Amino acid sequence: MNATYGRYYFSGSVINNLTGTAGFSRDLTEIWSIQADAGIRRTWSEISVTQLSLLGYTIQNGQVVPVYKQVNEQIGNSGLGWVTDLSLDYKGERGNADLTFVRSIIPAYGQLGAAERNYLTLDANYQFTSELSAILTASYSTSDSNPSEFSVNGIRQRFFQVQPGFRYEFSRDIAAVVSYGFTKVRDDIAGTEADRHLFSVSLNMRQSVLE
Repeated sequence: MNATYGRYYFSGSVINNLTGTAGFSRDLTEIWSIQADAGIRRTWSEISVTQLSLLGYTIQNGQVVPVYKQVNEQIGNSGLGWVTDLSLDYKGERGNADLTFVRSIIPAYGQLGAAERNYLTLDANYQFTSELSAILTASYSTSDSNPSEFSVNGIRQRFFQVQPGFRYEFSRDIAAVVSYGFTKVRDDIAGTEADRHLFSVSLNMRQSVLE
């Protein structure tokens, strides 16, 4: 069983999130296992929104024109929801893979608030030789929030990412990784899409300090 509490401060909003979950883990076979956590959340939010308040009327060019003033108003909101963290693991002789689904409340950076996130990811690798292996990471996630629910503005974002690559171990302490990553981000509210292509080469080295 797990209980967590998070408090997020943003410009114009404060989000409080209390979560309680219970779960289990079990080996289905020698190569398959499952881990599951599920529960409920209680979320409180205080959002500062700017609204127009009618002050009165004035006459301009012979016409009656309303006069408005911008005022800041605190809007409180609370609600219940469900959260989960499910993982299916495979461990074979040459390869292993993890398929994970997570639903939670996370900070929505750049959006002045938080969002409800659904996240599905796959991590896998396959060992060709003792030195060479193939790696793959793929994920799809959504971030959603109604206006003044967890954020000042509404959030409807979709993220897709896939990154295959190869890892070569020259020794126990030195390895090189070559990978290509493709990321697509879609904002349904703004009606925009963005793609990113990233090719990377990295050299990982480590040295034992205490033996």
